[in-house]
Amino acid sequence: MAEMFLSPFGKFTGFPWLVEADVKYVSDGLFHTPFVPHNPKHAKELKDKIDAAVERVYAERTATMNKKELSTIKGKYYPYRENDDGEIEFNFKQNKIIKLRDGSEKEVSIEFRDAKDNVFEPDSVFGGSEGRVLFSMRGVKVPGERRGEFEIGIRLDFYKVQITKLKKGAAGGFGVTDGYVAGAEDQGFGEADENADPEDY
Repeated sequence: MAEMFLSPFGKFTGFPWLVEADVKYVSDGLFHTPFVPHNPKHAKELKDKIDAAVERVYAERTATMNKKELSTIKGKYYPYRENDDGEIEFNFKQNKIIKLRDGSEKEVSIEFRDAKDNVFEPDSVFGGSEGRVLFSMRGVKVPGERRGEFEIGIRLDFYKVQITKLKKGAAGGFGVTDGYVAGAEDQGFGEADENADPEDY
């Protein structure tokens, strides 16, 4: 069984495909989300852990390749990017359909937990929502910039998401006005205090 990791607390950015799978590039569907940890120190620690895994996988896979195979490998693949403002944005992915070794297929859905570790099913999760991710690291060979070229690295496969702040509307909103106010949500990996210092985790 793959080793599981727990991300730091952070913010889901862009358009998180968490409730529904994106079929634009993967016909069977792909869950994916950009994610930026709140604490830069924790982001750097996660980046260092990923970098070490990339180096290990790259060395292992290229060690058994012949000259022709090695000529197609043009670099290493890292599942994150460093933004202009210094933030490290990680990219978590999960295929909706997983092909098993016996030839059968398994359909995957992402499990959601609230801040108190209760399972719940959100209708949507928009960018700006906050929480953390349970994931594993998997060695992959991905297409490079040119046809026939590849990069070797790590993919962050995620399985569960804990939501500590749920944003269900488009970024920006409408501002505060008089009128109807929705009731508090009744419905979050162990019980988590969303106000806790991420150092505790």
